[in-house]
Amino acid sequence: MNIFTFSYWFSLRPDFFVNWIAQIVLIFFILLFVVSLFLKIYVTKYKVDKLLKKFWRKLSDLLLVMSLLGFLLYFFSYERIYIFSMRVWYLLWLGLFVWWAWNVYKYITIEIPKKRAIQAERDEKRKWNKK
Repeated sequence: MNIFTFSYWFSLRPDFFVNWIAQIVLIFFILLFVVSLFLKIYVTKYKVDKLLKKFWRKLSDLLLVMSLLGFLLYFFSYERIYIFSMRVWYLLWLGLFVWWAWNVYKYITIEIPKKRAIQAERDEKRKWNKK
């Protein structure tokens, strides 16, 4: 089936994935879930900088929520549930994943350096005010 057709993405009862594609999709969602759990354990168990701790939490929340939504989509596709098994949901999932990942990326590249610069400025003022 051609993926560039309207009927491929918006079919109300699409066929389930080919066996090997279904396994790859399921392994991908399992991998997201395991990595999210690992990050949650890492953040709670080890001492991490406050700003980086927030970044790791954001990343683990992203992976956890998207893996659970992915499992839900996979279940709907496997059971061929009317409307919810449409392939367009995977595109929406991907769009949400990219948007959320972009926000996490902006946090690590823009917000953390700004906060570190403000903190360094405060530390510099405190150093001079103590004397």
